[in-house]
Amino acid sequence: MKIIQTVVVIIIVFIMNFNGLAQEQIPIKSVISSLPKGSERIFELKTINIAVARNPIIHSNSKVGEIYKIGNVLVKINAASGKMSEDHLEETKKSMDYQYRGLNPAFYKSDINFISNYKVWIRQSEFSSADIGEIMTSVVNKTSNKIVVVVMSYEKREREIALKTLDSILQNIKM
Repeated sequence: MKIIQTVVVIIIVFIMNFNGLAQEQIPIKSVISSLPKGSERIFELKTINIAVARNPIIHSNSKVGEIYKIGNVLVKINAASGKMSEDHLEETKKSMDYQYRGLNPAFYKSDINFISNYKVWIRQSEFSSADIGEIMTSVVNKTSNKIVVVVMSYEKREREIALKTLDSILQNIKM
């Protein structure tokens, strides 16, 4: 239980950091040309009857962004414009890596790469005490004035499906 509470605090800090940078929310459709086939927009999480809907990462700041069900994966997407530092993703990664180090997740991976000419940070984590995992991704454009944040919750056995879903979303980002 302590791990879940700590993760919730980390997520809230991350989202507050994101919202602090963002001067203006922008429509998801203006930065993502299409979502994977079968994507279903979710307006009320309580209508979803799958385990991944329990993940606090999807519930945090629920008034910001859009939530989709893609297969058994829940995806929350937020996009904003506003000037941020060129090393924003590096600083975010450093902070999250430090915070997660003390939580001892069963699986943790955090990388910054370039995908479709955008700088992308992807953090994956799973805890032995939970049956779900999560992926948090931030994508920044070349001029560091737009950001897309994708948060995913999935059943552990479906990590590869979640990663393929994320890849499909990332390939369709257009900023």
